[in-house]
Amino acid sequence: MQKLKLTTRGVVSFLRSNPSLCMEFGLLRIPVHTTIVRFVSKIKNIIGLLLGIRQAASVAVDATGFELESKSFYYRNIDKQLFPGFMRKTKRYMKLSIAIDTDTQQIMTYKIRKKLRHDTLDFKHLLKKITCKQVIADKGYDSKTNRKFVINKLRAIPIIPARCHTNFYGYLRGKMKIDGKNYHQRSKVETVFSVIKRKYGFNPKG
Repeated sequence: MQKLKLTTRGVVSFLRSNPSLCMEFGLLRIPVHTTIVRFVSKIKNIIGLLLGIRQAASVAVDATGFELESKSFYYRNIDKQLFPGFMRKTKRYMKLSIAIDTDTQQIMTYKIRKKLRHDTLDFKHLLKKITCKQVIADKGYDSKTNRKFVINKLRAIPIIPARCHTNFYGYLRGKMKIDGKNYHQRSKVETVFSVIKRKYGFNPKG
């Protein structure tokens, strides 16, 4: 659905206009959209089991946003000068947070939110079932809570730059300074987002 930028109802219409495709899929009849919704839910669970690898030497965490409107925000807005009294429409976003294995660039866990929220809200959710040696994230994830979680719960090293310092990544137990030489690996999670947006666009459907 995302590749074709179709909703579940759009998939039904697409199948109706392509009977040869139905034959190729072995469909005796065109499913209703609720059937497709249930199928997508099952597929998500199956993919979660297939991609259930939860071990990596190094994990990178980041988040990105997607618009939920296909039209340009410029054209969706109403000019107050031409139409006084009308309110400007608010952008609708979906936020995707992921944790990846920096060696393979495989997505290990993800979290989707329909509203813009602070990145740190999903930090623990993404990492709680992962076994790793180090966690790499940008300054947006810098907090004592996140650092303690990585050190005490994951038994890993948090390579997260401090907000108010340059080239400083905090301390481990015993005041041992954290080496940030692997911080450049964080760019790999941005590469994953770039691939997703090139493949499915900035406003995915379904």
